[in-house]
Parts: sequence; C-alpha cells; structure tokens
Amino acid sequence: MRKLLAGATMLVFGAGAMSSASAQLQLKGSDTLEDVAKNVLADCIVATADPTVLAATDITYVGGGSGGGQAAMVGGQQRIAPMSRPINGAQCPVTPPATQGVLDARGEQLLIGLDGIAIVAQNQTHVDSLFDDGLGATFNCNDAITATTLSASLITPPGTPVGTPGAGGCPADPALGGAPNCCLDAAGNNFGCNAAGSYVFTTWSDVLALLYAGQNHTTNAALLGTTSKTRNPARINCASPVRKALADNWGTLFNTNCTATGDPLNCVKLKHAFRRGDLSGTTDTFVTLVGLAVAVPAYTTTFLPNPAGLPTVNPATATANPFCNAGPQPMNKGDSDYLDLDPIRRIADSGANPTKVALEQVAEGRALPSTPPVPVGHDSRPDPTASTSLVELADFGSPNRPNVGPNQAITAPAPNDFITLQAAAIAARKGLGLVLPVEMPTNYTDYATAYWGSAAAPTDPTVPPTVCTAGAFAGSIPTGAPANSMCPNGGSAPCLFPVHVNADNSLNFNCLVSQVNLSRPPIVDLRVYNLMVMDPTGHYRPDAYTNPSLTTLSAAKQNRTVSAFFRLNASQSTNLGGPVPAPNGFTAGTTVCKTFTSTDQIGCLVQANPCSIGFVGREAVVKAPLPLNNLAYRLGTALADSRAPTDTTITALLDTSATAPFYPMARKLFVNHWVDPALPVLPTMAKEDVLYNCFKQDAITSPRITQFHFLKVPGGPKVDDACPNNR
Repeated sequence: MRKLLAGATMLVFGAGAMSSASAQLQLKGSDTLEDVAKNVLADCIVATADPTVLAATDITYVGGGSGGGQAAMVGGQQRIAPMSRPINGAQCPVTPPATQGVLDARGEQLLIGLDGIAIVAQNQTHVDSLFDDGLGATFNCNDAITATTLSASLITPPGTPVGTPGAGGCPADPALGGAPNCCLDAAGNNFGCNAAGSYVFTTWSDVLALLYAGQNHTTNAALLGTTSKTRNPARINCASPVRKALADNWGTLFNTNCTATGDPLNCVKLKHAFRRGDLSGTTDTFVTLVGLAVAVPAYTTTFLPNPAGLPTVNPATATANPFCNAGPQPMNKGDSDYLDLDPIRRIADSGANPTKVALEQVAEGRALPSTPPVPVGHDSRPDPTASTSLVELADFGSPNRPNVGPNQAITAPAPNDFITLQAAAIAARKGLGLVLPVEMPTNYTDYATAYWGSAAAPTDPTVPPTVCTAGAFAGSIPTGAPANSMCPNGGSAPCLFPVHVNADNSLNFNCLVSQVNLSRPPIVDLRVYNLMVMDPTGHYRPDAYTNPSLTTLSAAKQNRTVSAFFRLNASQSTNLGGPVPAPNGFTAGTTVCKTFTSTDQIGCLVQANPCSIGFVGREAVVKAPLPLNNLAYRLGTALADSRAPTDTTITALLDTSATAPFYPMARKLFVNHWVDPALPVLPTMAKEDVLYNCFKQDAITSPRITQFHFLKVPGGPKVDDACPNNR
C-alpha cells in the first residue's frame, strides 16, 4: 500500500482492473425502460418456473441507451433490445422525400407502452398543472413553454455601447437610427431577430431549439458545407446574444411556480439545462420532435493505426453535434456525452466563508483570476454577463479521453501540441456550462464507484461518501501515458490528486472534495477533481462504451474516461439563485441525487438544483408520494390545446387521423427483435426469445408499464412494424 510521505510524492503507473460481470448476457437497451425491463425479466423467471429455460443468472439488464441496444442487436451480440424509440437508420430505409418505408424483414417491433418526453423543473410550491396531487389541485398553473417575445431590451440592454462585437459593444443598426443592436454581428447575421431587435418565438419547439442547440428559426443552412460539416453561425450559434438573453431571463418568460408571472418565488436566470447522452432513444426523439436541424452523428468507422489504436473522427461520417455542450467541431456518436463546452457558463455554487461548502459537487477548472474572490474559496463573482463576448469553447482530447487525453492525432510541435492546446482549453472554462449531459455509465452500479461510497458497504445508500483529507495530495499517472496525459487542473502528468488518508496511512483516491479550496496552479477550485471518477489506487474508471463499427479495436481502447456531471448534487443540494425565502422543502442539503439511471438522475437534479430544467422520459416526473418536488412543463398556451403530457393526449398518439390531438413529444416504447440468419446463433439468444415472449404477454408487461408511470397499450403489447414509427 502507498503511504503519504512528507516531502515526497508517490507515483502510480498502469491501469486499474475492472471487474467482469458474472451474467451470461449483459443486455443493452433503453435507460428509460430499465425498471420495466428488470421487473419483466424477474416476472418471466417466475412465470417460466424452470431455471434451465430462464434463470436469474442468464440475463442482466445494463441499459446504456436505445442506440447501444440497437447496435448490439444488429451486430449480433443480442437478439432483443428494449428501446424508447423504433428501429431507425439503415434498418428502416426511408429515402427523402418519402415519408414511409418498410422495416427490414429481419426486425420486429413490439409496442409495449407509451410515454411523453417531459421538460422537467423544480416544483417550487408543490402544486402542478399536469398531475392531480389528490388534494384538489386546480390545474391552472402557469408552467408552460410557449411562443413569446424576447424583447430587444433584454437582448440589447439599455446603455449598451456601439462597438465591435466581442469587445463590449454591439453594431450600429441603421434601421434603428444608428442605435446598438446585439441581434447583429459583424457578418450581418441577425440570429432570427426582427427589424426592431426582438426575437419572437414561433412555438415551444423554437424555444427549446434555441436553448439546447443555439438554433434560431431563420432559413439559413444548418451546416457550412459537405466538407467541413461544422455549424453555420447564421443558423446555429450557441454563443449568440439571443440565446444568452433567453437563458438569463428564463423565469421572466417561463414560470415554474404555478403562480402569476413575476412572483418573487420565481427563478429568473436558468442555471442548467440537463440532457441525455447521444445513445439515448430519448435524445433521438427530442432531436426529431423539437426539430433540430442537425442530428446526432453516426458512429465512427476509423481509428489510428496500432499501437496507438485510439478512436479518431472519421471525416467521411462526422458532423457537428446538435447540442451546445458538444462544441462546434465535427464528431461522432457518443463523443459529446462527457463534454462541457457550452459558451454560457455558470459559476458553481458554494457556501460563504467560513463554511465554503460545495453546494454543487462538481465544477470545471478555471484560471486563477487576477483578483481572487474574497473570501478565498467562495467564488461569489457573477456569471459572465457581457452578451457580446461569448466564444465557443474547445476540447482537444481524443473521443474516448475527453478533457484528459492523450490525443495521438495531434502531433504538431508546441504551441500546437495536445498538452498546450488542451491546457488553454481547460483554463477557458469557468464553473459549469448551461447545457450539461447527464449520462450514467452502465457499469457504474454501486455507490463506491459512482458516488464515493464506502468500499466496505458499496451498495448502502445511507453510508456517507468518503471525503478527501484536507490538504492531502498524492501522485498518479491515471491513464498510463505520461507524455500525453492531461491532469484535471490543466497540468500534464504525473498528476497530484486529492486523497483520503486511511487510519493505517494508506491512501484512497476515490474521495469527494467536499469544500471549495484553491487547487494547485494553473487551475483553481478543487471540485474539478470530482468530475473524474477514480478507483482507490489513482486511476480513472472508464465506462463500458464500445462502438459496433470498430470490430477490430479492443474494448479497453474504446471505453471512455468519464466526466461525472451526474454527481452535481450527490451530497449537497443548493438553493442559491432560487426562491428567497426558499419554499418548504428546498433548504440546501436536503435533496441529494444518487441514482443509477440517467432518467432518474435528471428528475432528481432539477429538484436539488433550482432554476434548472432537463428533458427526460415522463416517468421522472414526481407524482407520488407528496410533495410534488418536480413538474413537467406544458408545451403550448393552455390545457385545452392538448399540449400537456397527460394520459389522454399521449394515448392519442395511436390515433392516426390527421386531426387527432396528441402531446407533441409523445412517443412509443418498444422491445425490438432482430434475427439475422447470417449472424451466429449465440447460446443466450434462446433465453432472450423466452424473455421476448414474456414481453408479449399483457398480464406480465402492462402492470409493469403502469407501475413506472408509462401508459399501457390498449389491448396489450402488439407488433407495430411501421417504419418510421413515431408521429
């Protein structure tokens, strides 16, 4: 065991070992359907009553997203996949302008339930316009996202000088008599504003497209061309002053407290907008139904030659990712899951001196300011406010090593080498971005791994996290690549990490930095270390991601270093920036989020982090027991227009008549089945077929569907092979 030695640093080389699962099949599929799938599996084992046919050790459901489930199914690793969307891509060939295709004959889509993607937020007064709380709710709360106007005075505040964009001013607009207009940029783009400098939203989807993707409602092309495949800033610009004005005035435009607009309980500035990862069917559906002009990219099909053997971006298939956390550069499916490159930054919340408690448990690094905050360690500085000075942020890590490297593709000498470029990129980040991905790795199944829990009681949620010993640091080369490895604080390996010193003086790197203290230069704020998931010996714990297109590349080289934004409120909640005084139930520290699915974690995070929203499956909306600590926004202007995710408007999705009113982000839930005679038949596939037949049984599946707040299919599960298959 390593000891913490005075005046010396102990270095660790090599990679930590990952334990292997004992089950025969690790079944991939939708995180949204994880609870349903696990319970149907348990019910099927009981109903079968023959362990030689199906036993608890035959199949373990690991989730990971519908995209991963489909890839494993089509790639021959499994035969069925619970998915929160229908089969898509090459298996559902639709060539524009056709709107209907024919599902590949090897596939079958079993419709098992219905759901609505919800935009969730903290429920500040414990009443709700969507779900009856049993206490006579009036269902007239003003919690809707709808078409409205973002006024010129919010985009170009009074007193804004005429000047160069990015230098504190805004261009002079001849149409406004030479007055400054932040809706203009140097290239003459107006970001979708009208002649008066205001932005008039057309629909609820226009609001969400601008917030999550920086996409305005002009008719400009989304990408610059077929060669660069980068965003066209005239159409998609995450750093636009219009988007920042929307985020900074969210509570003025869209209320979450079920009272009149302008009530003092309401938040004003939006803190975070949580999203699911690239592989999630929820993400696919959100992108489609919100109308984002750029889709989540496809999987990469190339990598650097061995021995480097790390995934790289394939120029033939890569394109910009639709979400603002991903940055503007082309990438591939899954590359955005752990990136925090949103140009709109929020200083991470912490308590005032002398406590300096980390109310948000993770933060990106930031360069030491010329005038450090007083008291030191409590960064009370306001979020960056200059609407014309935002810039797109960058990351130079390889796709499977975001934030830390090594990136063997960047070989230019200094100052254009990976280490120099990445150090500057990390220093440019402050606090956390507005859009944050919340993606729980499928192999993180215990509190000791995911939430700094005790190694002695890794599955006990009541055991508090292991806290780092104040002032104790030890060295490690966490990726085993000393020449091309980046430390979380922006320095190069070997890295010094905070550690917990055990009673016998041995060290544990898997610990929580619970207070905000100065980090070692060049980055301040120790919470940057909480982002990296460490094992006790000082190595990063990768996820279980593999790319089905890279069949010749080992899993060890594909598994990704994890940025754990899902830990944001794992030990403390925050009430900063929210209601003053805080409503009952929202005292800082009373709500913590330590779940093992991305869906549940987002539903919890919006409760623990006021003035935040997230898109997620409707099952994350808290309906019982009381209090109703989160809510789902309505999409539209009134309940009468069928824009609320209610049972009636979601079930209406099955009505194919052109005038049928349905919730616009309703979706179908499937267990999809794939049989390819060209693929080898694995021993586990017979077990999967038994489970698939159980999913077909109304008496088994429908009770589990309703238990987890989905809607059952009238008449029970049925084959629904339309292609594509969502309205």
